[in-house]
Amino acid sequence: MSGGSARPGRAKAGPASLHYRRAQGRTTAAPAREPRRRRFDRNKVMLNAGGCLLVVTIVGLVALTHFWGPRIWTGLAPAWPGGGYGFAVTAGVLAPWTAAAAILPLVRIDWDQPGRRWMVWFARSVPGTVAAAAVLVVLMGANRPKPGHRGGSCYRVGGPCWVHQQYPHIGLVVLGAVAVSGALLILLLSGSVRRRRQQSQSAT
Repeated sequence: MSGGSARPGRAKAGPASLHYRRAQGRTTAAPAREPRRRRFDRNKVMLNAGGCLLVVTIVGLVALTHFWGPRIWTGLAPAWPGGGYGFAVTAGVLAPWTAAAAILPLVRIDWDQPGRRWMVWFARSVPGTVAAAAVLVVLMGANRPKPGHRGGSCYRVGGPCWVHQQYPHIGLVVLGAVAVSGALLILLLSGSVRRRRQQSQSAT
């Protein structure tokens, strides 16, 4: 074996001063940085739009209840089959179904999917949303406020207090109708989900 620091097959390292002079004479340009592009967050935009739409919907429902609610319970409810109680049962039964028709299409939207297929599901939720808003106006028209917040408008013809005077058990009727209809809806949805899982498992 021959002495020395150099290994066979490898060039001998030059002195450090030589490397320093080479680095001094060489000018290296720093790579240009590309301007950062602001990423369009569609989920955030839709979330903000949904929040604004929710606020507008709540304000609109309150206004409709104030102006249209008394007319419903004085004009439409007495002529309904079964009178005011039949009208309350109808509204209570429709409440869970219209809410599901408004919410379920929105749940199926895949924001990561390219294209505008989300608009199809959004359009499918519009009829359910309109129906749910109408049912909610009916129920809010019969929602009697707390005793400390009952003014003269509550006892006027068509007001919530007037409705409870005409139909003393209307609150229990509405709650019972909503509970029975909601339970039936949950059973049907759970059965549908179970059948889809069985079909997917059999397909695989």
